[in-house]
Amino acid sequence: MCLSNSFQTLVQFVPLEEMLTEFDDNGDGVISLDEFVAHLKAAPALWQAIHNNIDPGTGKLKGYVSLEQQLAELEAKAAPLDAKQVSDLRLARSVNGEKEKER
Repeated sequence: MCLSNSFQTLVQFVPLEEMLTEFDDNGDGVISLDEFVAHLKAAPALWQAIHNNIDPGTGKLKGYVSLEQQLAELEAKAAPLDAKQVSDLRLARSVNGEKEKER
């Protein structure tokens, strides 16, 4: 038997929404710390997955990038493209202007 097949029979992946609904024991739409901890105790594989991906120094998920950080990275990547576009537009206007003068 393949290891991945064995793993798939031991672990059932469910949509996040379904898992969150199951964690909300009292149905109030909020998962309290007590509800969360109780379900983590009942799901050692989930606890281990979370534990393995938490940065002990920050308490945040390893590799977590905030929305603000993501936006800043995208803006930094876009800046050279914007500058090139402006340069290309100026060049095109310059060339078109010279063609107009020749007429």
